[in-house]
Amino acid sequence: MKPMSKRVVAATSFSDMEKMCKLKPRFCPGMLNCPEMNVMTLHSTESSRPRAIVCDVGHTIIAESVLNHVLARLGRLGAVRVLYDRSVLTIENEVQMEAWVEQVIREKVDAMQGVDVSSVLRFASQVPLTPGFDQLLDRALSSQVPFMLMGAVPTLITEALIAPMRRAISNIAGTEVVTVNGQIDRVTRVCTPRAKAQAVKKWLAAIGIATEETVVIGDSIGDLCAMGLVPKGNRVAFNADPDIVPFAGRSHSGAMYELTQELFG
Repeated sequence: MKPMSKRVVAATSFSDMEKMCKLKPRFCPGMLNCPEMNVMTLHSTESSRPRAIVCDVGHTIIAESVLNHVLARLGRLGAVRVLYDRSVLTIENEVQMEAWVEQVIREKVDAMQGVDVSSVLRFASQVPLTPGFDQLLDRALSSQVPFMLMGAVPTLITEALIAPMRRAISNIAGTEVVTVNGQIDRVTRVCTPRAKAQAVKKWLAAIGIATEETVVIGDSIGDLCAMGLVPKGNRVAFNADPDIVPFAGRSHSGAMYELTQELFG
């Protein structure tokens, strides 16, 4: 296995840190060997209206990395060695991808160790949501379409992101973090790409909805295991890396208004 190439990127100012919040790693999709992806080109039927929706968190319902944003606000982003920068890291296979996600999430949560949870959640709640996400969620809920959020972002942070919307999300699959005495302590389980797919399968089985009736929205190759569970026409690449657009049935960026119209009319 060829080792991951990486180098340290130093943020010299808060402005630099904010820019880093919007960057993502580079992946080589041809090297992936996720079992769910093996059927990706075998299905192309597009559901007329979804019975369930699964949506990634980072770079999808928000336009940046919420963990990088929180760390920048805390003045701790410089402590993170592995950053979302295309020049920092290239991942060439699924094993490396799983390892990278595990490493970067643990490293970022470790950088928050000892910080009051209230501060972390306050900064997280200030990250703006993607325009139109509230409309997409409203249409889904009013149509009684279950909605799931998935991501490597800690669940408690995702909950803070959507709390101002005051909407009920059916399920959130995220990284599990332990807090002690009101402070961030450690990660107990990272929601890796494979874990996302497993969580989606478990959720759909629990609510009795078929993958053919489900739409999955993602932005990077880290979402392809989950996206590969559904027919190609039901995969949405949103704010996506060019690498994954060919694997999706549709592609959108910036705002979710058009996507909502496509899904619900």
